[in-house]
Amino acid sequence: MKDGHVEVSDVAVKVDANGNPDWIVTNPDGERYAVPHDKFIKKYELEVGEDGKHAPIGGPIQAVQVFEDVSFDVPWGENGAPVEMTIKAGGYLNVTNIRDIYGIQEEEFNNTYALCNKNGVFKDEELRKAFGQKVASEQDQEAE
Repeated sequence: MKDGHVEVSDVAVKVDANGNPDWIVTNPDGERYAVPHDKFIKKYELEVGEDGKHAPIGGPIQAVQVFEDVSFDVPWGENGAPVEMTIKAGGYLNVTNIRDIYGIQEEEFNNTYALCNKNGVFKDEELRKAFGQKVASEQDQEAE
C-alpha cells in the first residue's frame, strides 16, 4: 500500500481456461492487484478511455468498515491456494458478493469510492452533477 502496509503477498497471476490472463489493476494511490478476466469485464470497460484508463462499470458496492485490524484467507494463491489478507483498523470489507469478500485499506477506499444510496445515486452533489444524476426525492440523497 502507499503507506508500506502489505495486505497480501504471494498472489499468483493466473490464466483462465480460455487463455485470458488476470488483469493487473492500479488504483489512484498506486495499489496494485490482480483481477481475473471474467471479473474484470464485469467491472471495467475493455476499451481504454481518453484518459488512458479503463472506466468502471460495476455499479455500487456494499462495504463494511472494520474498527480493528483483521486478517483472513483469500483464494488468490497458486491454484486457488489461500493467502492471508490483512486490513488495518479503519479499512473496509467489500461484501457485495458473499463468495468474494476482500478488504480495502481506509485511504485507498476513500480515494477510490464515493458514498451513494442503494440505487447508485451519489451523496455528493458535485459527483451527481458530474455523472448527470438527478435527485428525484430526499430519499435519493440518503447514503446507505
